[in-house]
Amino acid sequence: MQRLTRTEKRLPGTRSKNQIATIQNMLERKSSLYADKIAYSIRKNDLSVSSLTFSEVFTLFTQFSAHLMSLGLKRREHVAIVGENSPQWAISYFAVIWAGAIVVPLDARARTEHIKQVLVLSDSRFLIASAGFTEALSNTGAVEHIIPMDEALEVRSHTEKTVLAEKLEPEDIADIVFTSGTTGNPKGVMLSHASIMSNLETLYSAFPITVEDTAFSILPIHHVYERIGGILLSFYCGQRVFFSRSIKPREMLSDLKVARPTVWLNTPLILERLLQRIEQNKAKNFLTRALPSKLFGKMARKRLGLDRLKLIVSGGAALSEAASRGLEKYEFPLLQGYGMSETAAVISANPFSKPKNASGGMVLENSEVEIRDTDSEGIGEICVRGASVMKGYYKNPGATKEILSDDGWLRTGDLGYFDHEGYLYITGRKKSVIVTRGGKNISPEEIEEKLTPLETIEEAIVFSPDDERIQAVIFPEAEGISKKLGQPPQHGDDERIWDVLKDQITELNRRLEPHKRISHFAVAREELPKTTTRKVKRYLFRDMDISKTTKFIHPPEDK
Repeated sequence: MQRLTRTEKRLPGTRSKNQIATIQNMLERKSSLYADKIAYSIRKNDLSVSSLTFSEVFTLFTQFSAHLMSLGLKRREHVAIVGENSPQWAISYFAVIWAGAIVVPLDARARTEHIKQVLVLSDSRFLIASAGFTEALSNTGAVEHIIPMDEALEVRSHTEKTVLAEKLEPEDIADIVFTSGTTGNPKGVMLSHASIMSNLETLYSAFPITVEDTAFSILPIHHVYERIGGILLSFYCGQRVFFSRSIKPREMLSDLKVARPTVWLNTPLILERLLQRIEQNKAKNFLTRALPSKLFGKMARKRLGLDRLKLIVSGGAALSEAASRGLEKYEFPLLQGYGMSETAAVISANPFSKPKNASGGMVLENSEVEIRDTDSEGIGEICVRGASVMKGYYKNPGATKEILSDDGWLRTGDLGYFDHEGYLYITGRKKSVIVTRGGKNISPEEIEEKLTPLETIEEAIVFSPDDERIQAVIFPEAEGISKKLGQPPQHGDDERIWDVLKDQITELNRRLEPHKRISHFAVAREELPKTTTRKVKRYLFRDMDISKTTKFIHPPEDK
């Protein structure tokens, strides 16, 4: 099949860029431009909302920055930050940047041992931590100062020095972002001010986000997707950010109704569960089943607090085509993008005017992409070069050399292709591809995308113990299983559940090419193990052989 192998068309821009060189410069200009606008909001309790203007945020982060410098923080030193999504997290980040130092964002949902490992690997001398982390992380690595994150909200004496530290250059490092570890070993991605600002300016040009908009922050703030695409882009555009108090569904949905966002960054897992909830509500009785999907979607959005929504973005992993079609059916304004930590969050995104949400969209203006080592179907490794690409991995030249060439090309490890209009499609990970003895390439993700839309399957992972037999571990969907059984599963119903799933997989196998058919499967008694960014830890299943296990298993865990 003949397909494009190079970037020929790019995501169109509609606004002029501001040509801002560093995050420091951006903070100074935008704080003044949007001074009286609301920057951040969060519910204090069920009755009241606390908000800060851009001007108030500027005062807080410049004073907090001066406080950090008074403790001995110097330019280009490393400051780790750990805590839940909140205004004080963002203010802490800005304070470190303002001081000319480098931020090491830590995963608040990770195990303490992992956080300590990253503190050592990153050579962080300062740690800003929310309540609950300060004691657990004391006496770790090179950390000399642990500062409570709530100090970011203290208004200090105006006699304290609030001037900008020595100005940074665009190529100076802003962040060292440690990967979540789907392959087991965290690596520190060094992102410069130039790479982050390049993506901010390009996204600002391409998407109509304004001071009238409100974003809803629920995704992990340490991750580049939420921090750059959410927190930093919002500051650049003058958009208000409403922080959810919790990731617990009840509180999150309650906050969503109060926030009534116009923009919401999301992941496939959340969107698939949102769609599942809407579908279940529509199927409840004759009246709702009879309603047109567009009308029911409008009612559902209003009930959820999403009636003002103009943009819901899916990123962090590929959204299944079935979920994409389902959300579009209910008229959710969905856009899917593609990127990675090593490219400051974004490589491509769907244009607002003409989305193709089965794809990762069109390549950003600041990048070029090549598809290399293509197979007979035109699918090959996605390689990217441009202003947003990282400087390398911190103190890891070997890992850097493996994926970053001397002339700036980054091997993403993802497989994909361009269609004739320049939209980039991602088909799977190069490392997870199964190559059979007959020379056939099988992408596990392709089969997983056919399993998860089935009503009885919540999630699935596909692999092969011998590059020949295709196997799967499946976590069942409770309501779908209940529907098939005619009642909620009871103790002793394992064989009946197994038979239901076996029938569905047998039916799916009939539609798959012979070399892609599932030969063995097991049923997981708990959710599949994931990183804190909700990606299944595929490496844990690498050595598993389902033919040697029982029908029902407990998923493997990190040792």
